[in-house]
Amino acid sequence: MKREEIQDLISAGRLEEALNLLVKYYPDAIFLKSQYASAMRENNMGTIGGNSWQLLVARINYAVLEIARDIESSESLNNGSISQEPEIYLAFHQNDFSQATKIKDYLLQRGINNINYLKGGTAGEEISRLVSNKLRNANFVIPIISTNSLREGWEGLQNYLDIFSNALVQKNSIPLALDFSFAEPDFIDREVKRLDEQLDNLSEQVQQYRSAKTSDHIDQLKEANVAMLRNNLPKIVQRLRNANVIDISGQHFESGMNRVLQTIQSTVADVQSVYH
Repeated sequence: MKREEIQDLISAGRLEEALNLLVKYYPDAIFLKSQYASAMRENNMGTIGGNSWQLLVARINYAVLEIARDIESSESLNNGSISQEPEIYLAFHQNDFSQATKIKDYLLQRGINNINYLKGGTAGEEISRLVSNKLRNANFVIPIISTNSLREGWEGLQNYLDIFSNALVQKNSIPLALDFSFAEPDFIDREVKRLDEQLDNLSEQVQQYRSAKTSDHIDQLKEANVAMLRNNLPKIVQRLRNANVIDISGQHFESGMNRVLQTIQSTVADVQSVYH
């Protein structure tokens, strides 16, 4: 596949055609196509619009271009190249930073040295690249699951939750739980209701600014982020409920992290045996 074909379609505003072409070469991109179709329906119904719609389209455009680029760059994997050292990517809510540091220190002390925090402005770019390559080449995403992250998203990934949720089903994703609130039967209904109330309040504030012919980009961005979380939360929670989530809460930290270490080591050994 030539990345230029995708770029030309994006530049011409033909995102749907770009998505159709991408899916031919990378079937997992169907999740982006589904995201775009859902957003189109909401836009046509008038439930989203303005900056929220533009933000969604821009984010999908970016993800499509990133995946197209990585399809080209991943060809080197077919020539037998492989990283000798695993790369770890920790995703967490800012309020869980101390736990992320504790996890990082545990792995460093046991010889796992290439550890990155998925945070800040580059987090979305990194997770997009990782998912487009299906976490090959001994890369691992370790999402830290907590009430904080499920209520507000993972730092730097608020606009990439659809892509991030796809990472949860990859074999090299190792979700770690600080608590198991997501397993409660009414968790989805309870949190979606809370997010709907938050969206109503933010939407009212944005409308007030528009009526006054003023602008508040912060509230508009918050509204888009909350809408993204509300749309993806049920899917994320269902995937977590079906995933092998490791308990690292309280006294379970040592035993849980030992399982993480064993998973990393065995996966790296399996990958290396294939390429050598």
